[in-house]
Amino acid sequence: MCLMFSVTFAQSTVTNMAGNGATLTDAGTGYVTLAPSLFYDQVSFQAKITKVSGTIAGTAILQWSNDNTNFINTDTLTFSNQTTNTSIFVKTYNPAYYYRIKFTGSGTMSGTIYGYCLTANGYGKHAVNNMTQAYGSTSDTTVNTATGYVGITLSNYYTRISFQAVVTKISGTVAGTVTLQGSNDGTNYVTVSSSYATATTLSCTDQTTNTKMFVVTGSPYKYYRLSYTGSGTMSATIKGYCVPNR
Repeated sequence: MCLMFSVTFAQSTVTNMAGNGATLTDAGTGYVTLAPSLFYDQVSFQAKITKVSGTIAGTAILQWSNDNTNFINTDTLTFSNQTTNTSIFVKTYNPAYYYRIKFTGSGTMSGTIYGYCLTANGYGKHAVNNMTQAYGSTSDTTVNTATGYVGITLSNYYTRISFQAVVTKISGTVAGTVTLQGSNDGTNYVTVSSSYATATTLSCTDQTTNTKMFVVTGSPYKYYRLSYTGSGTMSATIKGYCVPNR
């Protein structure tokens, strides 16, 4: 008797990031970008710069975002003066919605920049969800030492959930703390446990925008909110962007 076995392997695909082939000159800045259309069990981003002339120096930084405006640094490649500089940054799942590699030169130089993304085992489209405050607005305003909130209800189980907090200055000297909180009754909230989250707080400084990405493993809570308590004399808005991953 002959037994037949059928084995199915998850497919992987390499995608050229938008902006490939651009020239980076001296202390200039260039970007390659990508917004994966699906969830993936794993994504890896390869940054590459090839020397054209001069003394190659600077950095390539992998950044991610949920609002496509405020990007957060995750991994860095520091250039040395050689023909090709390259590095690969691996992310388990793709918890954020938008990715880019920021190339910044230094000194007198010219190089060509590239980015490649390898995706493995894709399933289901993902989307960015605006977190809202009690009356449905997508932002809340914190004045002085008051507290503002934006939140979201998630009824399904997810392997990863990313929350991007964005605090935008209105006036005064911005300070205070944003805390990621969770609840199961929708009324009483606790700080999300560090057992599930990569981070739970953002300490704000006096700048136009403060932002941070919080990634939660699993679905330990039904209700989530970003709580922003100000400090001193100030006014700022809090916004939140959530991407649940399967």
